[in-house]
Amino acid sequence: MTDVLVWTIRAILPHEELAALVTVLSDKERQKAMRFRRAADRNQYIVAHGRLREILSAELAIPASEVALSSNENGKPHAVLDQDESPIEFSLSHSGDVALVAVSRTGAVGVDIERIDSDTGVLAIAERCFSKQEWETLQSTSESERLTRFFQLWVCKEAYVKGRGEGIIDRLRSFTISLEARGPQLVQDDHDPDAAARWELQLLDAPDGFCAAIAICNPGPRPTTIHARDWNQDSESG
Repeated sequence: MTDVLVWTIRAILPHEELAALVTVLSDKERQKAMRFRRAADRNQYIVAHGRLREILSAELAIPASEVALSSNENGKPHAVLDQDESPIEFSLSHSGDVALVAVSRTGAVGVDIERIDSDTGVLAIAERCFSKQEWETLQSTSESERLTRFFQLWVCKEAYVKGRGEGIIDRLRSFTISLEARGPQLVQDDHDPDAAARWELQLLDAPDGFCAAIAICNPGPRPTTIHARDWNQDSESG
């Protein structure tokens, strides 16, 4: 059985705690944080990446400031231990003041969270970015459900691409996800005909006003067990 840990993190902190998190970031991360013009965006970046380092610190049993991160050509990050990749896979996503970190020791994982914006032009975006089948299904969905269905599809698609470590551009249209009663399912992937047998998708519980999903490479016969943790409530208890 595959087990994945998913942390929910609120990106709002008192100044002293925020300053402490800055110290665990790498020089590159600190420089990127300082480039944000809006204080809210800067603080959200610091909290998301600082908490990620603290989570990886606990998983790898090394200080948070010593967690070495690298990334592939599409920006998918991974931890490095003594020049080798670590035994864990992880994924980070943040939107507004909420971040998610997913950690797996058994295979690739991708996570995505988005704030639900009622002003989103869902049909126009879906026509450009979704597969033909997804676009047609969304078109036929009632207006009262269309916004929710759009964001459910979007986070599933983003999580899948992130889990595979691939770029978003021109990739979202090349595979199809179905939102079935039993949960989202990968129907087909033009780039990987066998992917539907290996990849599992799940919608996650998210704070009000948000939508989130996870994609897990799980070739086994049993579904993945998701262990949900809230940083504010569970971090002290481990």
